[in-house]
Amino acid sequence: MTVKVRYHDFVTKTQQVQIGLTDNDRTIIDTVKSLFQSVYSQNCKVRLIGVRLSGLTHGNAQPNLFVNEEKDVQLHQSVDKIRNKYGWKAIALADSKVNFRGIVE
Repeated sequence: MTVKVRYHDFVTKTQQVQIGLTDNDRTIIDTVKSLFQSVYSQNCKVRLIGVRLSGLTHGNAQPNLFVNEEKDVQLHQSVDKIRNKYGWKAIALADSKVNFRGIVE
């Protein structure tokens, strides 16, 4: 996973990290936010923000033996089913910072 920030003067900062296999939106979003905070400078105007996910796979993830994530998995599967049937804007998690226009607040 890589985050890139390019400033108005075309100076570019990039940060990347490798995470384990996951299909959990919250894990991905939290990691992206952390990477962004490590390269973002508040005193500069931003020209570009980029996020890249690589090494994606298709299939079932192996459950973690030491953490009970079953409720979390069921929650995300239910959200996916609703979004597939009624559209992306049909549902959002309560702790989500994304509004229904797809804009991060």
